[in-house]
Amino acid sequence: MLKVYVDDSNVGEEPVSVLAGWVADEGTWASFEKDWTAALSMSPKLAYYKEAEAHARQGQFAGWSDQSFRDRMHRFTRIIGDHKLVGIVSAVPTNLYNDRFSGNPDKVLRHPYYFMIYDLVSRVAIYLEKIGFNEKVQFIFDEQRGQQEAIESSWRRVLETDSGRMKDIVTEYPIFRSDRSVMALQAADFSAGYLRRDLVEHLGGKEHTDPPWIANMSKTDILGKFWDEDKLLEYAMTDPEFREKMREQRGH
Repeated sequence: MLKVYVDDSNVGEEPVSVLAGWVADEGTWASFEKDWTAALSMSPKLAYYKEAEAHARQGQFAGWSDQSFRDRMHRFTRIIGDHKLVGIVSAVPTNLYNDRFSGNPDKVLRHPYYFMIYDLVSRVAIYLEKIGFNEKVQFIFDEQRGQQEAIESSWRRVLETDSGRMKDIVTEYPIFRSDRSVMALQAADFSAGYLRRDLVEHLGGKEHTDPPWIANMSKTDILGKFWDEDKLLEYAMTDPEFREKMREQRGH
């Protein structure tokens, strides 16, 4: 079975919402966990990896020398690259989404998770068809207080409205685990946080310079896109209830 570990970065907050993670088979994840655990155990030791702490050099990263920080970040990115994880990402401008959908009477459609999960699952399905993989895929999300219900509701709606092979590929329910103990979710947190910062700088018109350790991921496959208004409407129209509401609005 393939497993897809996903974390969010500020979903629902301006200027951009991001879901990102990594895809691999169970054997690869087992090997990855050993290497990631070894990297955490290096001196200075980390109990877990948290992107927000690393970027701000706070929490467990407070007081680290620049060299120690660079060495550890290089190590983490090498582990991701060495295990040939396949990255996935879905990102949407939050205010654009809210302008178009926040007033929708459909509770599921008011939250960007539906569109972003549809995006991730459909991209994984296309990728698996390309490589000829026919087994089940399990999605594992980071535990987030107040977010689990939105993800579960969105997941059910995605499978209900899909007209393709999603139901044949993914498991009926997603799983939720803590990124404090699941190494693969720490890697998902790493990518979600970095990608969101990259997009925030891009949207703000700033020139973005990659940190040197990102070069270690230059050959890593990433499946994903940055949504625009046309894409939001395209995915919304896959939902029968949304299509009906759109017809009603146009009739008025």
